Amino acid sequence: MAVYSTFGFLGAFLGPLVFGIALDVAGSANLIGWVLAFAAMGAGVAIGPLAFLLLRARPVEARGSKAA
Repeated sequence: MAVYSTFGFLGAFLGPLVFGIALDVAGSANLIGWVLAFAAMGAGVAIGPLAFLLLRARPVEARGSKAA
């Protein structure tokens, strides 16, 4: 549970920070700045399913255990 909480708080801290940085870099007075800020949020959300795909557990047979 501590790991889940750590990642949750990390996301809650980094989300607004990255959004603000993207908005500052691209400029908040024009539309492209807002589009890039929201795209940065979408990219962060897309990391979740990719992490699940990369870290999925291997089947028991592939681990080398022998069933009796």
